[in-house]
Amino acid sequence: TKEVTLSDNRLLAESRQLRRLAVGEVMDVLRGPMLDPSSGVYRVYGQALKDGILGYASISGKKAGSSFLIPMQNSFRVLKPVSLHKELKDTGDANVIRELVEGEVLEVVDWSRNAPSATSLSRVQARLQEDPDVAGWATIADASGTMFLEAA
Repeated sequence: TKEVTLSDNRLLAESRQLRRLAVGEVMDVLRGPMLDPSSGVYRVYGQALKDGILGYASISGKKAGSSFLIPMQNSFRVLKPVSLHKELKDTGDANVIRELVEGEVLEVVDWSRNAPSATSLSRVQARLQEDPDVAGWATIADASGTMFLEAA
C-alpha cells in the first residue's frame, strides 16, 4: 500500500538498502514474518518478482495504519482500459489480443515482471475470469506510476 525499502538484513539498524519496492509491486515471501526486536517491526524475507532481488521488507511501520505490504490474491481488477498482449515484451499496438475494460477481473498465471524495454512497465500474465481461454500480458502500472490494474 506504500513504497517500502528492500534491504539486506532482518535487523533494520544493521541493514543496507538494496532498492525500493514500488506501490503495487509483487514480492514472493519466502520466510516470515519475523520480529526485529530492536525496532519492534515485523519483517519478511522474499524475492521481488520485478527483478529477482532477494531481501527483507517491513510489513508495516510503528504508527497505526502504516501498512507497507498486503497479502495478494491471485486476481486483478482493471482500473483503466489497457491492452492484453500475446507476449511480455509486446507493449505497442502489435499482437494485442483485446482491450480490457474497467471492472473486468483477471486471474494471475505468472506474477509481475518488467517488460524488457526502455519503458519499465510492470506487467502480469493473466486470463480473464469470465473467459479463461483469453489470456495474455497486461500492464499493472506504467513508468509514470499510472495504475491500470489493482488487486481484486
